[in-house]
Amino acid sequence: MTKQGLKFKCNTKLASGTNNKENGVKVNLDGPKGAEEMTADVVLLSIGRKPYTEGLNLENAGLKTNQRGQIDTNKHWQTATDNIYAIGDVVDGQMLAHKAEEEGIAAVE
Repeated sequence: MTKQGLKFKCNTKLASGTNNKENGVKVNLDGPKGAEEMTADVVLLSIGRKPYTEGLNLENAGLKTNQRGQIDTNKHWQTATDNIYAIGDVVDGQMLAHKAEEEGIAAVE
């Protein structure tokens, strides 16, 4: 992708940015090498993903999250509480909808 002119800035924070239709997008970045200003036609910002466990009342179910905020399960998606299973973005692995769907089917079967 770099051959196509794309630049990747990992571990970099977007400090500010302005959009001008004629001149593109101007962003101020704060990365491992310090502050940097960059101009581009388009900027794609990815902030990552995290498990969404807020509001699930895990404590009332006798469950805890690990250091990454995920619910630990065995190879059959069963949690520490025998009759509770967890799938999708709250368990270890890629956070993709089709993966969660397959995990749900496998857990039920």
